[in-house]
Amino acid sequence: RLAANEKKDGYDLFARDLYACAGPLADKRRTRNPFRMSHGYARSCPEIAPLFDYCPATPTAAYEGDLPWLN
Repeated sequence: RLAANEKKDGYDLFARDLYACAGPLADKRRTRNPFRMSHGYARSCPEIAPLFDYCPATPTAAYEGDLPWLN
């Protein structure tokens, strides 16, 4: 039963929205961050800032920007 719930409430949702940009995953993220705190990775490593801001129009589209660890 736990595995089925994890699949339904986790895996299946991310399969439809890889970056949690909309719907229940985005709602969950907002409720877990009531003070709207943010990490400093985009400032400390601007090379990956576009990855953190990525929310594609097609929720299953993979990020195609540059990733420094692949260069």
